[in-house]
Amino acid sequence: MQTESSQAKLRQDGCREFKLGCQSWNRSWRTEKLKLGTVNLSFRSCGGLWDSVFLFVLLCIFGSGHPRLGAQENQSEESLPRRITCQHLPNAIQLTPGLISGGLPAGDEAFAELATLGIRTIISVDAAPPDSQAARRHGLRYVHLPHGYDGVSAEQGQALAKALLELEGPVYIHCHHGLHRSPAAASVAGVTAGWIQVDKATKILEFAGTATKYKGLYASARKARQVPAEQLHRLDVRFQEKVSVSLMAEAMVRIDEHLQLLKAVDGEASHKLKDSQAEDPAHAALLLMEEFRELLRTDETLLRSVDFQDRMRRSWQDSQRLEGLLRVRSGKDPSWKPAFSKLLQRISDDCSSCHALYRDVPVTDDGSDF
Repeated sequence: MQTESSQAKLRQDGCREFKLGCQSWNRSWRTEKLKLGTVNLSFRSCGGLWDSVFLFVLLCIFGSGHPRLGAQENQSEESLPRRITCQHLPNAIQLTPGLISGGLPAGDEAFAELATLGIRTIISVDAAPPDSQAARRHGLRYVHLPHGYDGVSAEQGQALAKALLELEGPVYIHCHHGLHRSPAAASVAGVTAGWIQVDKATKILEFAGTATKYKGLYASARKARQVPAEQLHRLDVRFQEKVSVSLMAEAMVRIDEHLQLLKAVDGEASHKLKDSQAEDPAHAALLLMEEFRELLRTDETLLRSVDFQDRMRRSWQDSQRLEGLLRVRSGKDPSWKPAFSKLLQRISDDCSSCHALYRDVPVTDDGSDF
């Protein structure tokens, strides 16, 4: 039988060994960082068996990341669509648990916000070339599937739906402002993929604020129907970061940029322009004039109606006058301003009426105008 003193010595030795063991164990621990989906984890690791058990539990809890877009059966959609409050994403609207529609992500802040939302793939339906480099910096994939204001053809809708089914989600679909083309594209894609009910399609456009004058976009949403997943998987679609678009579509993107700058000058809001836009207004008018002049020389214009060409020519001439006014303007003599405002308004009105007559005409499933 052990004496009380010997028992005390054993306890003392045991405590010392336990303390030494803890110190050795503590020295072997290291801080580990792990990212599962959009969840950033930091934990202490000693590299033993319990680490493996711990990681297995984490993978069971978080390993699936964000739900695949097709796995929506168990997710409530009663509150959808709903607006998402974002600082850098215009008109962001969640349509399904894994699909968001919105405007152009401009700058690193916007892409960081997309990453924070859990977005993995961005689909642009705008003609402008996507900023794929910025997307890659934030671990996001960019896909370019542009379409016009005239509607989303059945072929385009199926390509978008295939992207939803096969690319990593959640997905953010955007146009320029997030008001017209992207809600239509997301609605058609969602219906075609089977994630949005047919009777919700046009309601999504109304919720997003899509103007009713875009009859082709509304017609596309009304006509959208679900396509079997097997059929979508068999489609031969290349998901590229950038695709070639018509010279007309590319020019229209630049014309819109120049007009926005000139409208800021007209409204004396040029201080609100970004640094990349803060160019000489007269130079912006010059570039605007050159865009119209070059379009007048393209086959896309020459093969169109006389009325279309006349509208293009008038905008070219008005742009020349705009540049002349801006070259001679003086802050002390504001007499140039009324003429400038009138010309700018006429160019904008001509653009809007031309869009209504030629750009926004609904397309049939084979892509031709009605």
